[in-house]
Amino acid sequence: MHKKYKNNYYKFLIAQILDNTTNKLIGTSVIITSFALFLGLSDNVIGVYTIIGSIACVFQLFSAPIYSKISQNKIITMWNYILYRLTSFIIIFIPFISSNILIRSILFIGLFLLYDFFGQIGYVTIVNWKMSILKAEDRAKYFSQKHFIFNILLIIITLTMGVLIDKFKILGIEYWGYVLLFTVAFILTAIDVTLRFFTNKPQIEEDKVNIKDVFTIPFKDSVFKRILIFSVLYNFSLTFGIQYLTLYQLKYLGFTVTFSTMIAIIVMIISAVSGVFWSKVLKNLGWKKVLIYSCILNTVYFLGYAFCNNNLIFLLPILSIAFGFSESAYSIFENNGIYENSKENFKTLYVSFEKFVKGISVMLVPFISYFLISSGNNEFNIRIIFGITSFLFLINIFYLIRNVKFNN
Repeated sequence: MHKKYKNNYYKFLIAQILDNTTNKLIGTSVIITSFALFLGLSDNVIGVYTIIGSIACVFQLFSAPIYSKISQNKIITMWNYILYRLTSFIIIFIPFISSNILIRSILFIGLFLLYDFFGQIGYVTIVNWKMSILKAEDRAKYFSQKHFIFNILLIIITLTMGVLIDKFKILGIEYWGYVLLFTVAFILTAIDVTLRFFTNKPQIEEDKVNIKDVFTIPFKDSVFKRILIFSVLYNFSLTFGIQYLTLYQLKYLGFTVTFSTMIAIIVMIISAVSGVFWSKVLKNLGWKKVLIYSCILNTVYFLGYAFCNNNLIFLLPILSIAFGFSESAYSIFENNGIYENSKENFKTLYVSFEKFVKGISVMLVPFISYFLISSGNNEFNIRIIFGITSFLFLINIFYLIRNVKFNN
C-alpha cells in the first residue's frame, strides 16, 4: 500500500472498530436492557428502545441534501459525530434526575432518539468516506478485518462487563457497574474521534440534491427499487422479532446478564468467523443466494425461540450459531451490496433513502406489537411475536426469489 493510503486505511479501520463496539455497548446491548430494567421501565418502553435506532433512520431523509450542499464538510461532520456520542452518555445520569418512572421513560427514550438523530444524520457521510478512501479491491479485506477484530473486542468487553455487573448486583451497588460501562464507552469514543480528526477526508464528487431528488431518483431505478422493497421487508421482519429478545431472556427466562451476554457472544463469534465463508458464497453464487440463506437461518432462529422455555435452553447455542451466520450475511449486504447497487454520483442519496424508508416501515412495529404486549400474558405474547417473525422471513424469501435482481 502507498504510505498515505495505508495510514488512512488503518486509522479508519481502527476508528470504525471502536465506533461499532461503542454502538453495541450503548445502542443495542444486553447491559443497556438490564439498565432499563434497573430504572424500572416497562416492557413496552424497553421494546421501543430496542428498535429506536431503526426508527431513527427516517432522519436520513435530510442527510443527503444537507451534506451535498456543504460538500460533506469535515468539521461539521465531526461535530455532529461528537454530539452523537455525548448525548448517549447523559443516560447514565437519569437515576439522579428523577425517581418517577414516567419521567425516566421519557428521558430514556428521548435521549436515545436524540442520540440516533445525530447518528443517522452523519451516517451516510461516514459510509461514503469509508468507501471513497478504500480501493475497490481492498473493500472485502477491510470488511473482513473490521468484522473480525470488532467482534473479538466486543466479546472481551461485553463478557467482562456482564460478569462485573452481576457481581455489582450481588454487592448491592448495581448502578456503579453501569457507570463503569459508560466510562469504557467514553474512552473508546475519545480514541475513535481523535483518529477520525487525523484521517484525511477523501475528495468526493456527487451531484447536489434536494428533498425531491431523494424521493424521485431512487424510484426511477427499477433494479434498486426492488432491492429497496426487499431491504424494508427484511428489516421490518428482523426488528419485529428482535425487539423483545433480550427482555425475554432476562425477564422471562431468568437469565443473568452474564449468561445472556454469553449467548450474544456466540452470535458475535460466528458472525466474526463466517465473513470469509460468505465472501466465497457471494463470489460464486451472488447476492441473491446469500440473502436467501440469511432469511432461512432467521426463520429457524425465531421459530426456535417461539418454542423455547427453560427446559429447552440447551437449544440456544445452536440457534445462536444460526443467527450469527445470518447476521454476517446481511451485514455484508448492508455494508457493500446497497452501495454497489447504487448509481454513481448518487450513492449517498441511495444509501440515505434506503435508511429513511426502512425507518418509516419500522415505525409500525411498536404500534403493532403494543396490542400483543399490553394484554397481560407477555411471556406467551412474545413467543407469538417470534412465531410471526418466522413467517415474515418466509415472505422475504418468496419476494426475493420472484422479484429481485442485482447489478453485481
